Amino acid sequence: MPRTPSNSFAADSKGVNPEDYHQVILNTSPKSTVLFTDLGEGDDIKNIEYSWSTEQLATPETSAIVEGATATCADMPLPTRLKNFTQIMEKGYNVTTTEEAVAKKGGTGTDIKKRMLLRALDMKRGANKSLFTNATAIEHAEGVAGLLGGLPYWFDAANAQFNNPNVIAAGSKKITESLLLQAMQTVYDVHEFEKLNGYCSSAMKLQIDNFTGGAVVNKTKSEKKAGNIIDVYETSCGDIQIKIDRQAPNTDFYGLDTRYWKKGFLQEFENRTKSGDGDNKPAHKIEKYVTWEMGMFAKNPLAGFRISGLVVA
Repeated sequence: MPRTPSNSFAADSKGVNPEDYHQVILNTSPKSTVLFTDLGEGDDIKNIEYSWSTEQLATPETSAIVEGATATCADMPLPTRLKNFTQIMEKGYNVTTTEEAVAKKGGTGTDIKKRMLLRALDMKRGANKSLFTNATAIEHAEGVAGLLGGLPYWFDAANAQFNNPNVIAAGSKKITESLLLQAMQTVYDVHEFEKLNGYCSSAMKLQIDNFTGGAVVNKTKSEKKAGNIIDVYETSCGDIQIKIDRQAPNTDFYGLDTRYWKKGFLQEFENRTKSGDGDNKPAHKIEKYVTWEMGMFAKNPLAGFRISGLVVA
């Protein structure tokens, strides 16, 4: 009896011109994975639970020492040790064995590779969303998927691992210039920066375009319009480059010094294939997967801020 595999594609002996798909890929990445794209590569991850250390300078104080006095040596505090967990991400797709055979013999495998690229972009978009939504780091266990601690986790005043003070509660109000300035000053008082990257939803970005203080300077177009992709908010402490991220929640605005926020991989990007049924009978479809395992480093959680509890209208 012939099989009808689900989520599979029939053979196409005509072949596919790769240029036909080039623009499709550009339209989905990196514009839809802004935060993921901005985060650079961090340290090499070698375990599902990985850790790093952070240190802080002492609070400035006036120090007057009598000439010839015996020097006093204070104990040097140990660095703060922080940790996160990795998260496995995977996307699958099927092709028919007939299509695979035609592709191999006729050299028309471009369409199969295109599906792999699209699944990889789907996975990248999912990873970007996880950076905004996974508020609690969870360790791998039997039957339990590990989750990386995303931005809400590191900007949570109640987080026992790192009680981050750079959280501004908006109190169910719209974003305002005063909230943005307050958040930027909070960061500047503990971490000197020249530029932060700000991430928000498109609905929130429209509200920022309506600021009246005149501090938003558009760097991409000569004429300022609502909905421009990137604006720069200039202050005497530093600038914030505001970007739309499609996965950013409407309730939060994040500003990050991305030099100190990194991503890393335990399993690099792989393309895997499995064929045949469980009892080793031949099947008329081939299961393919793209997968990786990643985590996020908060190398300096104070190098950024979160404005929480916002509303858009």
